[in-house]
Amino acid sequence: MSMKSPNEEVHRKVFNILFEHFQKQEDKGKEFYFLTQEVDFSQEGGHQEGMGIAIRLAGRDAWRNFFSILINSKHQVFVCGNSDNDEEGVIKELFEYFIADKAHFMLKGAAYGGWGFYIFEVNTPSSNTLDSKLIYLLSQWPLLKGKIESILKSNDSLWFIQKSEFEKFLSTSPFYNTPKITDLHLHSFEIKNFKGIKHILIENLPQNARWIFLTGENGFGKTSVLQAIAAGLYGKYDSNGNQILPNESIVKISLQYFDIVSEIKFDSDGKSVHHFSTNPQKVLNLENLIELDFLNVIKSVLTTYGSSRLQISARTTKEALEKQSPPTYSLFNTDAVLLDIEQLLKDTNAYHPADFEQIISIFKELLPNLANIEIDASQKSIQVKYYEKDDEGNLVNEGVTFTQLAAGYRNIIAMVGDMIYRLSMKQEVTNLSDLEGIVIIDEIELHLHPKYQKRFVQKLTELFPKIQFIASTHSPIPLLGAPAETVILHVTRTEERGIEVEKLDIDFSVLTPNAILTSPIFGFQELIPESKPDSTMVRSEQTYQEVLFNEQLDKQIDDYLTEENKQELLNLLKK
Repeated sequence: MSMKSPNEEVHRKVFNILFEHFQKQEDKGKEFYFLTQEVDFSQEGGHQEGMGIAIRLAGRDAWRNFFSILINSKHQVFVCGNSDNDEEGVIKELFEYFIADKAHFMLKGAAYGGWGFYIFEVNTPSSNTLDSKLIYLLSQWPLLKGKIESILKSNDSLWFIQKSEFEKFLSTSPFYNTPKITDLHLHSFEIKNFKGIKHILIENLPQNARWIFLTGENGFGKTSVLQAIAAGLYGKYDSNGNQILPNESIVKISLQYFDIVSEIKFDSDGKSVHHFSTNPQKVLNLENLIELDFLNVIKSVLTTYGSSRLQISARTTKEALEKQSPPTYSLFNTDAVLLDIEQLLKDTNAYHPADFEQIISIFKELLPNLANIEIDASQKSIQVKYYEKDDEGNLVNEGVTFTQLAAGYRNIIAMVGDMIYRLSMKQEVTNLSDLEGIVIIDEIELHLHPKYQKRFVQKLTELFPKIQFIASTHSPIPLLGAPAETVILHVTRTEERGIEVEKLDIDFSVLTPNAILTSPIFGFQELIPESKPDSTMVRSEQTYQEVLFNEQLDKQIDDYLTEENKQELLNLLKK
């Protein structure tokens, strides 16, 4: 680790204080722009030797400078200004202002002369910290700037730092971190000429939508919509160079994080990325401040899963793994290979036990009948063993391998394990709950018992609060585990209009599975079993427990109603 110089530490501290002030002013719709630079104090008035930090607020160098702040390595703070031609009288007035404010400014070996010059040390009696001195000066800056403007009779761009200069300064400053892309979610998408899609436009998806579900009949285009969204996020080609978005297709995806919306467009002319703010008070040029390699950032948070997702990479060669495991491969191909979660378990168990325990805890939350996962090193080949339990907590096996698990268990372990593996390789997080991303899943209910369909969605929401899931489903059960702000997109298809998508405004949180099935979400019109005898009434109870209760009640009534009791009841009714 390289050691930082004292001036570098001071410079970083100064920059952070100034940038925080800039953000506070920006939130109020006000302007505050600055430049900082390392300077030779002997060139800034000759009052002392050595290097220090200069904050430029009115003027850009030591020679034409109405107002700058100087800081040395001892955290002494000075205000200074000079001009070889002070015809306007700015230097004189500012000099007299500081002379009058004896409580805060002390003259340091310089006086107003024939050429304009002043330098004062800042003195804050209540606190002598660098922070308190700078905060005081920043509180005075509007007054000082107003004095300069009143004398110059303008907000002269020759003197004051302009927005474009500030943005350029930030883009090259080693102390400025470009805005991290967090809380990323799908804002809108538009698709043209892609696999039966003539034109789809979905706009203004809510920012708090953790889940987006696609419903619709088989063959109506749900997978095509998911593929187009994935291609719009990842690019025309996957990491193997395979084209996943045809040249004639146009896909435009808008992503939102905080109050920034980034629009990615792929068409016959290539790709384009544009950024804009939803906050009218934001004044920065977002094109300059957002990471230039934006698409690579998106790739680091995207994972996709098609309907074939049970094979993990331990069963294949390195060459096949590279070909069959790109982030988008599973959604476009049936021979996809997921990253080997078992290898990650072995590695973390050996080198990062805390991470190992986190992963095990996640799988136990997702699979309530999973008792434990252990690494068996007793054999020549290290194995991962899975232990299952019944509903009473009793072990039902002595540890089985991945291939011996039920398909539903393998589906969850393989897919969630791959997701953890991919995202954690590209994101430095201590807690796996801090992983961020957009995860696309085709047929999320695949291989899952209805009980697990609900629990799977519910637990993914709880365990990964910073991930947005976009999933297709043929079942109403996953919706029962989804949060209230979930978005439902219904996919239909006609010969004339091709594949279409409609955003449904239905509060499914108060609906039973039967009501969800017969709603426009699934459009199921007939729920009566074909095996029902014509003379039998359809049961309308909401639960099977109600059915059993009513049957027992009917039996008790029948046992009570003898011929004598029936006649007695009829006589009572006649009165």
